[in-house]
Amino acid sequence: MDKTHILVIDDDPQILDMLRCTFEEEGYSVDVAADGRSGLNLQIEHKPDLVLWDIRMPDLNGYQVLELIREQSNVPVVVLTGVRELTSLNKAVIIGADDYVQKTFSTPILLARIKNKLKRARSRATSFPHHRLSSAGSFPNSFTIPTATLVGVLSSGP
Repeated sequence: MDKTHILVIDDDPQILDMLRCTFEEEGYSVDVAADGRSGLNLQIEHKPDLVLWDIRMPDLNGYQVLELIREQSNVPVVVLTGVRELTSLNKAVIIGADDYVQKTFSTPILLARIKNKLKRARSRATSFPHHRLSSAGSFPNSFTIPTATLVGVLSSGP
């Protein structure tokens, strides 16, 4: 079985190094990028199982990176940021972030959140394979089984 692959995008070299070492010690395969454009290229090329990124970065900022990732992937994305304003964190979640962890962070808590996101992503992929995006970046059809089931339940009346 292939190793679970994590992509970390952050402009702080100390954080990149620490997270690479931490994730590799946990058995993950890790790519790191120091700016948004490099991170986006790695995400497209390597298709990681999870992306961990900072909002404030040179080149493409974290919001731009997230929007571009969401155009072609449903990969779990966790924000790792020093941003404290709730409006900024809310914007990340609205755009498509699955979770966020504020810097300074507890490594065990970060690892627990990462493992949780990966476990849920694997469970969804196994339980609902039709939710995965096609290679073209769109759903195979716009009327998925869960939607059809929900429409049937809602239209069946009391």
